[in-house]
Amino acid sequence: MTTIPAVEVARWQNALPFWLSLAMVPVVVLGALTGGWTVLLAPLF
Repeated sequence: MTTIPAVEVARWQNALPFWLSLAMVPVVVLGALTGGWTVLLAPLF
């Protein structure tokens, strides 16, 4: 088993908020098009 160097983990942790904000756009579009319970996905994201 190989371990991930701390430098790599730090890079992922720095980039994660950016990618989560980009992933929220399709979630909001899905909620707007589908309606119903999917509207609740945006505040949970």
